[in-house]
Amino acid sequence: MTRFAGSALSRATTALQDADLHLAVSVIASDEQIDALRRVTDERAIELLSGRQPAATDLLMVVTTMAMISDLERMGDLGWRVGEAARLGYSDCAIGHQMRFAVLKMGQVAQWVGASALSGVAFLCVP
Repeated sequence: MTRFAGSALSRATTALQDADLHLAVSVIASDEQIDALRRVTDERAIELLSGRQPAATDLLMVVTTMAMISDLERMGDLGWRVGEAARLGYSDCAIGHQMRFAVLKMGQVAQWVGASALSGVAFLCVP
């Protein structure tokens, strides 16, 4: 899910800067996949919490995962919104030349945040 959300933001930024209608439409379509992953993860977490009485460390891991999943889903929604902006402005770049660098930098930062979250998840999962 981290990779999907990071990819959505990266592709949406590119679509916005390059006025790429095809890429914007693919980002918009991929949001459903991110939403579905969140639903599945939430359902599994609830099953785990209701079916067992997890120890404090397990409970912390499940609650932390649910919070991260929520943030990742919002990250995917942001990609969807940027993709929509790119789709609406596809005949010409939807952003002016003054904003191109700022939008590029924001996309890079969002990608870094996603990659950092992924490495944090890997760290948390190491026994």
